[in-house]
Amino acid sequence: MSGSRGDDSGRDAAASDPGGRLSALFREALDMPSGERLAFLHRETGGDAALRDQVVDLLAAHEAVEAEGDRLAALGSGLEQGHAGSLLRWAESATAFGPRPGDLVGRYRVLRVLGQGGMGAVYLAHDPVLERSVALKLLPPLPDGRRRLLEEARAASALDHPGIGTVHEVAEDARGQRVLVMASYEGGTLRDRLRGGPLPVGEAVRIAVEVAEALDAAHRSGILHRDVKPENLLFDTDGRVKVVDFGIALGMDAVGRGPSSGGTAAYMSPEQVAGSPVDRRSDLWSLAVVLHEMLAGRRPFEGTDREALRRAILEGRPPDLRTLRPEVGGALARVVARALRPAPDARFQRGQALADALRQASVAPGSTREERDRTAAAGRSSGRSWGWSWGRRRGVTVTMAIVGVGLLVVGLGLVSVRQAPRLIEATGFAGDAFAPRGEVLVADFSTQESLGPLALATREALVVDLQQSGFVRVVPRSRVEAALERMGVPEDTPVQGSVAREVAERVGAGAVVETTVARAGTRYVLAGRALDPGSGEEFFAVRTSGGERRLLGAVERLSREMRRRLGEAAESLGESRPLPEVTTASLEALRLYAEADRIFLQDPPRASAHLAAALELDPEFAMAHRLAAAAGVNQLRFADAQHHMERAWEHRDRLADRERWHVEALRASEVDFDPPRAEVLQARILDRFPDDYRAAINLANVRLSWLADPEGALMAALRAMELGPEQHGPRHMAAHAALILDRPEQADALVDRARTEWPESFLARWAVSRAFWAEDREGVIQACDILLALNFPTAPGGDDREYCGTMDIADGDLVRGRARLEAVYRDYVREGRQRSAASVAQGLVVADLLDGDTVQARSRIPAFLADFPPETFAEPDRHVTRSNLRIHASLLGWDDVAQQVEAHYPAFGTRDHLLVQGAEQLIEAARAVRQGDGNRALEALEGAFPAGVMAVGWRTYDELLRGWAFELLDEPELAAVHYHRAGNRGWAALTAMSKDRLNLPMVREGLARLTLEAR
Repeated sequence: MSGSRGDDSGRDAAASDPGGRLSALFREALDMPSGERLAFLHRETGGDAALRDQVVDLLAAHEAVEAEGDRLAALGSGLEQGHAGSLLRWAESATAFGPRPGDLVGRYRVLRVLGQGGMGAVYLAHDPVLERSVALKLLPPLPDGRRRLLEEARAASALDHPGIGTVHEVAEDARGQRVLVMASYEGGTLRDRLRGGPLPVGEAVRIAVEVAEALDAAHRSGILHRDVKPENLLFDTDGRVKVVDFGIALGMDAVGRGPSSGGTAAYMSPEQVAGSPVDRRSDLWSLAVVLHEMLAGRRPFEGTDREALRRAILEGRPPDLRTLRPEVGGALARVVARALRPAPDARFQRGQALADALRQASVAPGSTREERDRTAAAGRSSGRSWGWSWGRRRGVTVTMAIVGVGLLVVGLGLVSVRQAPRLIEATGFAGDAFAPRGEVLVADFSTQESLGPLALATREALVVDLQQSGFVRVVPRSRVEAALERMGVPEDTPVQGSVAREVAERVGAGAVVETTVARAGTRYVLAGRALDPGSGEEFFAVRTSGGERRLLGAVERLSREMRRRLGEAAESLGESRPLPEVTTASLEALRLYAEADRIFLQDPPRASAHLAAALELDPEFAMAHRLAAAAGVNQLRFADAQHHMERAWEHRDRLADRERWHVEALRASEVDFDPPRAEVLQARILDRFPDDYRAAINLANVRLSWLADPEGALMAALRAMELGPEQHGPRHMAAHAALILDRPEQADALVDRARTEWPESFLARWAVSRAFWAEDREGVIQACDILLALNFPTAPGGDDREYCGTMDIADGDLVRGRARLEAVYRDYVREGRQRSAASVAQGLVVADLLDGDTVQARSRIPAFLADFPPETFAEPDRHVTRSNLRIHASLLGWDDVAQQVEAHYPAFGTRDHLLVQGAEQLIEAARAVRQGDGNRALEALEGAFPAGVMAVGWRTYDELLRGWAFELLDEPELAAVHYHRAGNRGWAALTAMSKDRLNLPMVREGLARLTLEAR
């Protein structure tokens, strides 16, 4: 299918704006001061967030068009005034221009729109030939569009610099329109990062240095960018900056100047604003504005309108950075002030000069000692290192080796040799015996019993530092434990010696790292060596030492030397951050974290207690917050998960890159409720770290739980199986996804290959799921009897009695099902498991109704409200419970009961929150079908969730309501499709999907009605 839309574009645009509401709101807002527009739109659009967002996008496009109109006029291009109007019309009806997702543009398959504005649209696309993602840029239909696109391609492709975005080619779509094919960068724009406020000082300086050097390369090639701003600064998956969008770049003349026109008003230099010729110093002035914004959270020159902004730029009196951000050092503030001077001759003359000045300012002698320390610390927090800061990364300013005395001058003063970490000796290298990206198994530390807790903490620190490496991979603990289980090794057997080497051979590790810790007077000595797993031959040995207060430094020295001897390059080693910056300075907190991680799956309550203790010692311990958030998600305690995720996010500068990205992805999924972004972030982690099992299983989970994409979930789960062959979860998820996709042979094959390895609990629950999917009632009864007799601990998805009881009710065995649910409901009330209790209450409602007892059925939900007052649980658990009960009551036509629930539990968040909007629209759809209004029901369902997103717990409601709505509209074929989707027993067989099972009787009723009508 081509990108062409033929003559349908006008109809599409008209259909997207019924009654002209969008256009009317846009024009009204346009006449207002910009500061009043958002409040006006909130008031006028009510709960219609989609309409409000459309108007906001149009206003942004209009501003871009205005700026473009000014640029075209200044160029003297001869374009008639009507061209600016055509741009605005294009921006207002963006659906009339460019391809849709799924279209082909040349050989590229369009996936989605990345950005749109007055001067073009950028799409994410897939290149099937080279199997990579690309970005496609299209210009609106301007007379000089083809020429300008070629100019941009030539300007960018002429620049071979790692800091400048790559242009692959200029292609053509089916209409002959030229399209710029560029590299796709998944790290977002600088504008995305600035939405969270000012950046850490070191990160801001690092970004500015990279951009300055990229601009310097462009200037040396005779090209001015002329539109340096946060939107045109992208990041790759490693966090490196890429300068993009040379759409208005022009070559310089013989004296290095070019026309002034172009750019974005807020970032235009004084000479651009004045209409004078510009040179490279204009780009550097724009960069200084960006740097000021990164440091202060605001631009140095602002105005209520374009004229006021123009005056502020020409007057050139920026505020002192230190009054806006006290931790900015004096030297750095002076560099920024100089770069913003109105007169070009008074500024930095070249990009490299600005980059060098920024580096120097971070350690400048003219700064106070406190300023230098703050800036250097901020530089370390950015996750990148430069050669000039290498000494300070270790806290060392000057080293004085005095034979027989051994004093070190460090950081803020003198410490004795009894505390300072040092390398004692190191011999040997791994050479070719260890391959890049190879795995190492870190054995348990050997030590005397009294040093056991210390050994646990130091081992965890060693693993964290090794995991910062892009050269070495550490075998995850879960895979080690699974291998030990297959070996039949008794629990609590230390992973040392021959046991460690056998485990390493089983999991395919290239080396075993053995380490001992011993006390030597007032110091501790760490001795480490790497062994060949097969022969036991020693590759190399390293010894370091340090006092207890500097023991992490000794671990760091040990790790870095071992990484070097495994073959890692010095440049890669230099990118790793000091251990206290990515863990904690408290060894006891680190020990508690390591213990929690060790028992995380086997004993969740004790793991949570250890994490709480660790966070008492160091409330800013981001790794512990991240693990506590994961524990909350696994145990369906989402309020706890959100709290710890926010704290991990707050202290994310204390995480290594991979951990920080995991926090970002989990936050997108569980806090921001932005599953498409969570999917992109998990995929980005896998792209950067192809061995990351956690990213693969989380990717599978978000696809199954939020995107209703069982095919994609199956693919990700199979990838997770490859990365963690000893893990049970991915195979279980893959088998269930295969059932959802109606592929029982694939599901059975996946399970059969693991029967000797799966725990008894997994196999017992799978037997129940498989029989239920096959509608084998006797098989379900037999499998449930076995499962319940085994009395396994309650799974995160619920008690096995709920699992089997809801199956009983779904299949009409009301006596057995009601007895199981009555018993488990009482336990849930006692344990405070509110969401699970709500599902059970809904199951009892269904049982009562099937039994013809409407009075008893109607009493179930009010009884639940009495058992769980609002103050007994927190958000978002309370909102989900509130929504489930209201949807269910509305579906049954019990509006009074739904209103009781609504009055009992307070509303959560804003109406445009994903979960709030989804619930309210589902409730509206349920009321509509009960009132016989199929059209209103479908309209509500279309507004429930963004395209492609569906909370898995509400999927069956959505499909059931769609079937009912189409039935009301006399569309039996469409109704049958959705009823069958709602009745997919693969989804209903999942342990936690009680509502899917409980809606099966209503699905059967709907299909029966269709059959009768057909007769």
